[in-house]
Amino acid sequence: MDPTLTLCLLLAFIVFDIIAFINHRVVRNKIITKVELRTHTDFVVYEVAKMLGGGGHEKASGASIEGLFTATDLIKSLQNYFA
Repeated sequence: MDPTLTLCLLLAFIVFDIIAFINHRVVRNKIITKVELRTHTDFVVYEVAKMLGGGGHEKASGASIEGLFTATDLIKSLQNYFA
């Protein structure tokens, strides 16, 4: 597999009104996951990005995570945030 190959996944979380862009890449033989979060509502995606080790703005934030982080992992993170 080409190490520069990028797998992109676009998810729309209807319940939370969040758009999440999850991008996986291989950098120096390690998987790096970049998560970008967007919203047009009053929900503050910055808090979720901060929980993942990232940052940004209230309506547009993101995080870079070493290792494989999937849409299922993001959903679990959102569930934990609201628990």
